[in-house]
Amino acid sequence: PGLSKVVTLLIERGADVHARDAAGATPLHLATMRPQVVSPVCASGANPNARNQAGLSVVDLARQAKAVAFAAWLESSDGCRGLAEAHAHGENVGVDRQQLAVKLFDCQQGDFADCVSAGYAFDIGKGVPTNKKRAGELYQKACDGGRVLGCSNLGISYRDGDGVPVDVARAVALFRKACEGGGRAGCGLLGYQLEN
Repeated sequence: PGLSKVVTLLIERGADVHARDAAGATPLHLATMRPQVVSPVCASGANPNARNQAGLSVVDLARQAKAVAFAAWLESSDGCRGLAEAHAHGENVGVDRQQLAVKLFDCQQGDFADCVSAGYAFDIGKGVPTNKKRAGELYQKACDGGRVLGCSNLGISYRDGDGVPVDVARAVALFRKACEGGGRAGCGLLGYQLEN
């Protein structure tokens, strides 16, 4: 069996995910060296904020191990909970989901282009189940941050009632904001909406 299945079996047999070794490392600290076992350890309630005796968190160790996607995931709003949910549904945390974790983290840090990308991933279900409400939240953050594509996409959500209530007036205002900000898609959407 794969390492992930072995770890899951150990946990099912009573392995303590809060145990510490002589250096104060928890199983989640050790899992950063083998990213495929992070999900089952997270699913068992491991503390992603735990620090070892050297004062290093799980995220610090993930970065040192060049597991950038997992570090970003653990720091994102989905965090260990998101990895646990993926594991509970039998999902692999594949490349799309790892890239999404990085985009979510970068979005939280103010990279509004990545807010648009993350919103789109939730909008179409790339790497995660489709979540139109979450897509709308990310588009809103991008739009508020000056990304006209975020405004256009949020306008479409309001026009179509995807994850938000149908609000054509709000959609038109968002298309106008995108158009005035230099977004051709926003101008096209605005023109179409005003003609119909």
